[in-house]
Amino acid sequence: ATRERWDREGRFHGLNSTYHAKWYSPQAGLRGEMGITEKASLFGQYTFLYPLRFTAKAHWNLGMQHHFSHYNKAFRSFGSIATLGSQYRCTDRLSIKVEVEYLYLRARGGRSTIHHNSPIRDAKRIASEVRCSLVYAF
Repeated sequence: ATRERWDREGRFHGLNSTYHAKWYSPQAGLRGEMGITEKASLFGQYTFLYPLRFTAKAHWNLGMQHHFSHYNKAFRSFGSIATLGSQYRCTDRLSIKVEVEYLYLRARGGRSTIHHNSPIRDAKRIASEVRCSLVYAF
């Protein structure tokens, strides 16, 4: 009989893989706000990131204990962050804010080091989120 390698939570026994990525860059952006009523407003913001630096460190293994499997680096990259939302001012200091944010980061022109150097074709990070906030201004 063979021993089952999957546990009840769906994890594979002996798998110890990690991937840590960092994205960082100077940012330039625009923000606009438009009042709808005395207390309610709509706003939008766009942020452009360039040159975006992408670095990643990965370790893929099945029970092997050795150094990181590969490193990724890319410097000719860019990103965008777009935010749309609305705000309602309950008092002078207290407001409720609802916003949607979309994030797009793309790395190209980099190198991946496994046991040799090879070009990175493409690395992307795409995310979106919806936030509801209670804001208190001091």
